[in-house]
Amino acid sequence: MYNREYISKEQETNEQSVVQPQMKFLSETFKIFGASIMAGAVGAWLAIPFAENIGVMGILVLLVVEIGLIIGINKVSDTNSQLAFGMLGLFGLISGVAISPLLAIVMSQGLGSLIGEAFLMTSVIYFALGYFALTTKMNLTSERFGKLLFAGLIALIIGGVVNLFVGNSFASLFMAWGGAILFSGFILYDIQGIAKGMYANPISAALSLYLNFINLFTSILRILLASNSDD
Repeated sequence: MYNREYISKEQETNEQSVVQPQMKFLSETFKIFGASIMAGAVGAWLAIPFAENIGVMGILVLLVVEIGLIIGINKVSDTNSQLAFGMLGLFGLISGVAISPLLAIVMSQGLGSLIGEAFLMTSVIYFALGYFALTTKMNLTSERFGKLLFAGLIALIIGGVVNLFVGNSFASLFMAWGGAILFSGFILYDIQGIAKGMYANPISAALSLYLNFINLFTSILRILLASNSDD
């Protein structure tokens, strides 16, 4: 007869050996994610007084710089974590500068409270989706779902760049709703992906989480701004 107690203890030990590294990875990822949000807030705060001078071309330049930093972070994060962390901090600052024109518009209309509301809503949605992603038995990291999200991202980027020059309010609202839905999907995909070990290091994982947060935040803020402007 086999020793059931021994097998049970061995299974428990094996489960702990898997769960503990995962929890450590998640903890480190969310710490870096939190630092990125702080960097973004600092960048936005510093840039708001000069936001009206950024203009369309300024936003495009910032977008190109952000894309370059994303590529750079993912390239060096496995080999030089300190450099990658510094680049992520710089990315956070620049992304804050990039959203400062939107924040300035909201504040100029006397609707500054919407910024806090959007941040709170984003945080609640992020937590709820993250909890669902970590507890559900659904496979949210399938190749099909990933391709669908990527296609939606490309469409949103192209539409956003075009609308920078067109300036259509209906298109802006439509893309805001689309962005809110799209990045909610990315939150599910990335958080479950982190739990499954899809990311090689916490810095690249935190970058994905930050991108999802900042884009969901701006989408919600645009929706709130449009709804209050209609009142």
